[in-house]
Amino acid sequence: MTPRPWRGLGRRTLLRQPPWLTVGEESWALPDGRVVEHFQWLATHDWAMAVAVTAAGRVLVERCFKPGIGRVALLLPAGAIDPGEAPEAAMRRELLEETGYAADDWTALGSFRLDPNYGVSTGHLFLARGARKVAEPDGRDLEEIEVVELTLGDALAAARSGELASMGSAACLALAALALAPAR
Repeated sequence: MTPRPWRGLGRRTLLRQPPWLTVGEESWALPDGRVVEHFQWLATHDWAMAVAVTAAGRVLVERCFKPGIGRVALLLPAGAIDPGEAPEAAMRRELLEETGYAADDWTALGSFRLDPNYGVSTGHLFLARGARKVAEPDGRDLEEIEVVELTLGDALAAARSGELASMGSAACLALAALALAPAR
């Protein structure tokens, strides 16, 4: 049997904390006629993330504190997409701001909803080849960031061990590894 779509009956906002978070609930009519009330939804800003690889084949990762997990962890360069900004332009900006690196060879790896049940946000993933240091990182953000260069193998090991702490970083790294793998 092919799944059928649900029909939206209404939605209301419960909490709005611009620009970071909006929370609400909605009602849905299921194909069999049942109604689901108070189904929560969550919206945050869309974001971009990249695996930036240097000419020497090293992957740029960031070591920083993340309050959501309460510890210092490794992550890929990433950031929010400003209103009206294209995802790749946002990622180029974030890479430069956070690491001081730029790259000219960009490949889109896909765009994915963080949680298709509750909405949340869309992440736009990229591979940036030929990354080179062109400036010092912009230290105006809240985060203290240490830029670390790892081999692709070490970055993948960090993902497997959980040291690379976000699902987005792990997924982006895995997609980049597939894109970098020799054709068979």
